[in-house]
Amino acid sequence: MKKRPLLMAIKPRELYKVIKKLFFVTQSLYQLPFFASFCYLTGARISEALAVRKRDISFEEDCIVVNLRTLKHKDFNVVRQIPIAPIKIDKPFYKLVYDYLVDNIDTLKEDEPIWFQFVFKTRWLINKYFKKVRFKVLMLDEEKKQWVEGEWHLFPHYLRHCRASHLVAHFNFREYELMKFMGWVDSDSAKFYIKLDYRDLLKKMYQADMVLELFNRYLREEYVKS
Repeated sequence: MKKRPLLMAIKPRELYKVIKKLFFVTQSLYQLPFFASFCYLTGARISEALAVRKRDISFEEDCIVVNLRTLKHKDFNVVRQIPIAPIKIDKPFYKLVYDYLVDNIDTLKEDEPIWFQFVFKTRWLINKYFKKVRFKVLMLDEEKKQWVEGEWHLFPHYLRHCRASHLVAHFNFREYELMKFMGWVDSDSAKFYIKLDYRDLLKKMYQADMVLELFNRYLREEYVKS
């Protein structure tokens, strides 16, 4: 069986453009772009996203809190609380999710899924329609050992891959934080996304140097005042 090529996570702005293409895929499953944004913001596996009920959603003062059951865990009662907030990078995705929930959640009972037309037996439909969306992405050519640009199709797990990448790149998540957010029980997956290179180390060194310089300046100023 041929392995899938390793795909580079595209930037949040480009990912939003890809998700918006789902609006034009089918009118019968109009929730697809909202569902995709939800999967991205929560980092949920497709089965976890489909399992979310009305009772799992709460509107807080500055965010929406989602209770996600980590279905791959042996104990299905393991729940991770994921905040969805209108911060700058996430705002376009947040607006899609927020608008969908505001329009639909009041019509649901507590134990009804928020994607009321989606049930587990239609997971293949979601994948089918996601695949209709094509986009350019960098892929790792294992034979040539280099990144090459190619056309690829959207699939739900790619959204999770992008979220993990963006949490590290844009929000400075570290190993334990990433494990808690993504629902991983060991650090192997987290280590895949958290890789320090010389630029990271150099940045840390410059930051330490700047802190030391500011501290010495403060001491000199205090000495002059005295």
